[in-house]
Amino acid sequence: MKIPTDVKEMTDKFKIDKGGICGQACLAVVEGITIREVMFNWVSMKMEFKGWSGWKQLKEYLENQSYEVKLLRKDTFGDFDK
Repeated sequence: MKIPTDVKEMTDKFKIDKGGICGQACLAVVEGITIREVMFNWVSMKMEFKGWSGWKQLKEYLENQSYEVKLLRKDTFGDFDK
């Protein structure tokens, strides 16, 4: 697993009261790139960044990057802790 090298810089740049770049940071880890590169990709896909990103936007990003995304809901499939 590669940790993005620009976590502090990008967190400071995009820090808001109730949001931030935690979703983009996770995407950076998944792809093994920097958060800056994720944000560049995000903009090039013409996706809106409102200061936070919901699961639908993260899923859309990954699908645009050719990942196959399968979402599991705890209330639908049972308790994952067992």
